[in-house]
Amino acid sequence: MLVMACCAISSSVIAAEGPAKGKLLIATEAVHGPAFEETVILLLNYGAAGAEGVVVNRPTEALPAQAWPEIAGIDRYEGPLYYGGPVELLTLRALLLTDAPPDHTIPIFDSVYL
Repeated sequence: MLVMACCAISSSVIAAEGPAKGKLLIATEAVHGPAFEETVILLLNYGAAGAEGVVVNRPTEALPAQAWPEIAGIDRYEGPLYYGGPVELLTLRALLLTDAPPDHTIPIFDSVYL
């Protein structure tokens, strides 16, 4: 499981052709500013109102259990917490790689669920 903060992206940031849920957006030299510079973003939603995604290439040194000790079971995950974006920094999103997703998950692509 990857645990990441949420990142909301305006549609003006998306320059790639054919963006859609489950696709990766890779920042080019045309993207300026620290928020999206040198990022790889996995799109979770995409539509007329804009897009929502998580940055998947900015791991932190913090463990999820250190950041959110009140979340039951989070201590079983020992991987990194990823810094996910400039908007809604206090939210948490988790990506789960599984062939047996829990109830209330949203399929993103293949065996990856939100």
